[in-house]
Amino acid sequence: MRALICKHLRSPTPSNPPSRVREEINLAKFDVVFTNPPFGSKLPIDDPHILDQFELVKVEAQSPRSSLPPEQLFVERCLEFLKPGGRMAIVLPDSILSNPGLAWLRRWVLSNAWVIASVDLPREMFARSDTHTMTAVLVLQKFTAEEKRHFNELGKVPPYKIRN
Repeated sequence: MRALICKHLRSPTPSNPPSRVREEINLAKFDVVFTNPPFGSKLPIDDPHILDQFELVKVEAQSPRSSLPPEQLFVERCLEFLKPGGRMAIVLPDSILSNPGLAWLRRWVLSNAWVIASVDLPREMFARSDTHTMTAVLVLQKFTAEEKRHFNELGKVPPYKIRN
């Protein structure tokens, strides 16, 4: 099993990472990804060379978005790291899961992965980092090729059980 635990993947030029990073971290090679991406209003990604790498820039937009918060881009990139059927757990601000203005992002997620769990975290979880953002862990399972084909044909996935 190959697992990727992302803390901060940084390089001097994110759109052209060092060759060692490109060799060691390939897309669609991991069974599991765990991450707690940086998030907050002070960290928008607005470099066109970086944004051009992401489908989310254009999803349900009349023109490409000129900036996106890193946590939104992390969702897409982490799903790309996964093999079909692979699972990921990502810490996200609650706004991604509840803000009406981000429904487009939730629809994109639901078109690419099964939602296995969404677990609200207590505010105290990140008290030491001086954040007051409510957070949750979102657990997803990337669609297999057959599941993606089914979604593309029908515009929805077959119903699945939601357990409490």
